[in-house]
Amino acid sequence: MGKKIDIQCNKCNIKYIISQKTFRLNLRKNNGVYICKKCYLTSPEARQKVSIATKKLWRNDNYRQKQSLIRSKTQSDRSKQIWKNNRNIIISGMIKYANTNEAKERQSKITKKMWSNPLIAQKISNSMRERWQDENYRTKIAKAGQPRFSQIHKTFCAILTDLGIKFQNEFVLGPWSFDVMIPRENQKNLLIEINGDWVHSLPQKINSDKQKFTYYERYLSNTYDLKYIWEHEFYVSSRIKNLIQYWIGITETIKEFNFSDTIIKAISAQEAENLLNKYHYLSKLGRAGYYYGGHIDNNLSSVAVFAPVGRIESLNGILKPALELTRFCIHPFYQQKNYASYLISRFLKILHKDHSELRSIIAFSDTTFNHFGTIYKATNWKFLNTVKPDYWYADQNGWVMHKKTLWNRATNLKMTESEYAMKYNFSKVFGNEKQKFLFSLL
Repeated sequence: MGKKIDIQCNKCNIKYIISQKTFRLNLRKNNGVYICKKCYLTSPEARQKVSIATKKLWRNDNYRQKQSLIRSKTQSDRSKQIWKNNRNIIISGMIKYANTNEAKERQSKITKKMWSNPLIAQKISNSMRERWQDENYRTKIAKAGQPRFSQIHKTFCAILTDLGIKFQNEFVLGPWSFDVMIPRENQKNLLIEINGDWVHSLPQKINSDKQKFTYYERYLSNTYDLKYIWEHEFYVSSRIKNLIQYWIGITETIKEFNFSDTIIKAISAQEAENLLNKYHYLSKLGRAGYYYGGHIDNNLSSVAVFAPVGRIESLNGILKPALELTRFCIHPFYQQKNYASYLISRFLKILHKDHSELRSIIAFSDTTFNHFGTIYKATNWKFLNTVKPDYWYADQNGWVMHKKTLWNRATNLKMTESEYAMKYNFSKVFGNEKQKFLFSLL
């Protein structure tokens, strides 16, 4: 190895340790003065040399092609990585910008400028006419304009499945897609639109709904019946199910089974909610807690929810820790005599097995809805007292909606409880007393 020497750059005054050979080459290149590499590369002379060398390289076709491939791959990989790591942020930013006045004005100018050119306008018009002649394209566009299935749409389809009714989702007719189509024998097939209260109250959506109905009235009414179901109707006890049965003309049949065939086990909140949404008079899951389901032949036949007690005063004189049986529901196909009492006993046993620290379970039966605590009395619960009457809502046809359900819907629509009730023709009705029961786990 050559001998190393300490030397100081004549420009930046930084000291370096370099070999004598490097030092001599540097002096020869810089007219007898030592200049470090960093300083040399920033000099006009060096930049000129680099520019000439680079231009010479880029005149070579093979070099240009090779660099183009390298840069394309590097840029592609970098873009993919950025998109992967920041996808939500990028989309959020794009949506946020697209809704600004600046973006709208810019897009408007571009569109106006494009359509002001007769040649371009004619070309686009001809192209669209050709595309709309293609049935596959019309179907694709109709489906593309539809959002993903909403929760009420999923619930509706689940009810149809439980009733054994054949149906098609997103049924396309002409330029429109209808939410559900149900074929019927010896009568018109049934089209059903499932409308969210808030979405379909927007001016743009109202106009779209009018256009769709006009198309139906002119071209489809001879072969299809069109029905509408609104979101608030899903929160009225049994309304959707009864409407379907009325439209289709069917009745339910109770399944034959032995109580001992029931397998009780913990289930997820989603599994519990799917059944409660369809068949419980309060519809929703309620407070979070422990969820148990009864299964027959791998089908969910019943649900019980045990949750923390909602009101502190309900725990007065109750041995703690305690929970409340907030939801109990049996699928209509499995509503045999004494099955409810059998299930309550089984649910309580497995709950205590899983949570041995519990001492008490309380429950309320609402006499307004013809719940008189029969299953609690049959399974050795103790009657404690009555609770003052509550109120609920009913529409002109007598369909019932729980007050908390109506309040939730009103809040989501940024309305007061009374405003929502007035808009959808619900009247406040005061019910009867509730009965409070206690089951001791000691």
